[in-house]
Amino acid sequence: MSSRLQSSEMADQNQRSEHNKESASTGFRCPSCGASCDDRIVYSQANLPVHSCLQPKSVKAALSIERRGLELVECVECGLVFNHRFDPSTQRFDGGYEETQAYSPTFSCFSDQLANDLIERWQPQGKTIIEIGCGKGDFLETLCRSGKCRGIGIDPAYEPGRRPPSSAVEFEQRLFSGSDIGRRADFLICRHTLEHIGPVHEFLELVARFCRAGGIQEVFFDVPDAGRITDEGAFWDVYYEHANYFTGDSLVQSFERAGFAVIETQRKFYGQYLGLYARPGKGAGNVAAYQEFATEFEADTDWQRLELEREHWQARLDKSQKPVVIWGAGSKGVSFLSATNFRGKVVAAVDINPHRQGKFMPGSGQPIIAPSELRQLQPSKVIVMNPAYVTEISSELERLGLSPDIESLGVVDRADNRSL
Repeated sequence: MSSRLQSSEMADQNQRSEHNKESASTGFRCPSCGASCDDRIVYSQANLPVHSCLQPKSVKAALSIERRGLELVECVECGLVFNHRFDPSTQRFDGGYEETQAYSPTFSCFSDQLANDLIERWQPQGKTIIEIGCGKGDFLETLCRSGKCRGIGIDPAYEPGRRPPSSAVEFEQRLFSGSDIGRRADFLICRHTLEHIGPVHEFLELVARFCRAGGIQEVFFDVPDAGRITDEGAFWDVYYEHANYFTGDSLVQSFERAGFAVIETQRKFYGQYLGLYARPGKGAGNVAAYQEFATEFEADTDWQRLELEREHWQARLDKSQKPVVIWGAGSKGVSFLSATNFRGKVVAAVDINPHRQGKFMPGSGQPIIAPSELRQLQPSKVIVMNPAYVTEISSELERLGLSPDIESLGVVDRADNRSL
């Protein structure tokens, strides 16, 4: 999906603040509301790869990726959880950065439905949509083609020449920054980007200024749902690259504090994502946006569950008598392998994205293989990194004539209409 953006001036500011935090014994400050968060560390993990979307071309390169510790801090004022040890200088988006999920039929179906929802809501025919963090551009092109509108995508990880040029969409391979203020557009999208930006308030204020100056009517953002992560104990959804973890309530507060009026919040993709619609300008917004998610933060998010779930999966790996494979070589797979001692039990990672195949898992070095290579491996067990894809993966294994045991991380409620 979309890549992780920070303007250079905000990255420098965040790096300076991180240095000050590390040199002081206390003094954690919430990057959204500014409240003091001393001694509020709710989850920690050592030796995480600083990158989970880079695709090393050798085992040596995979094992040599820098590792750092992560400590998540809870803000008792607004509920945001943030990694106070996040250092934006570790992040890079040049060649080899591979974040797209567009090769999955399941995810493509979700993306197409979201595009149709936005078209119905915005009626963008003949108008301009700008996307901050457009990734490889798949979603923006789909939206503009179906919506008969113009698109501008901004992302340093965009790869020119990877897809046929489109007269309706132009891409800029760079960071979004204050220099963009003054450009005109009608709507703005920012998907799976905000969680990667350390100074949340500064970034959202910048986007609000951009919207006011450029005539933006409405924005759509989506981020992973921290409430779902803690409900499931999903330690595989905690990455060094994620600077912030939002519940619905903390997401709404962050936007309204930065100068947006929140109109609506939704859960997306089988409850894994939080979607938010807002318009630039102060105002009451929609009170229901708060009410839908407003629950007691401590009761809704118990980060201790992550350690319990990690121990559960570690025990399962330890008991495995035969080699297994994981399906999903993206961030979830990297985090799962980094948080468990796989002891050689996990021999490969399967991925349908051809740009990942032939590469190696960051931090652990397993080969990333195409599904067809499983015929040779004949695995006894496949652990699926995202339960949303179990049906799709089961069908592919059946097509290959394979019948391994299939287990998945987490659960998905396919009866929940909000999931799409």
